[in-house]
Amino acid sequence: SAAGHTTSQDVTQLGAAELARRIASGDLSSAEVVEAHLSRIAQVNPHLKALTQPLFEEARLAAGVAERGAGHHRQDH
Repeated sequence: SAAGHTTSQDVTQLGAAELARRIASGDLSSAEVVEAHLSRIAQVNPHLKALTQPLFEEARLAAGVAERGAGHHRQDH
């Protein structure tokens, strides 16, 4: 990604271990990871019909809880 910036598309291509590493290092927040994946789901699910009951709001709430629990407070957002 350009200038060290990770795009939503990049995020959805990363494996779980790499996502965990980047969240732990502060490179990404839990909320950013969740939003990137929710965006991808919204993009492809109408064609795949894989999720019959998307729980987007619950995922966002869980990401917020995870961030507060981890004590991550990013200064650039």
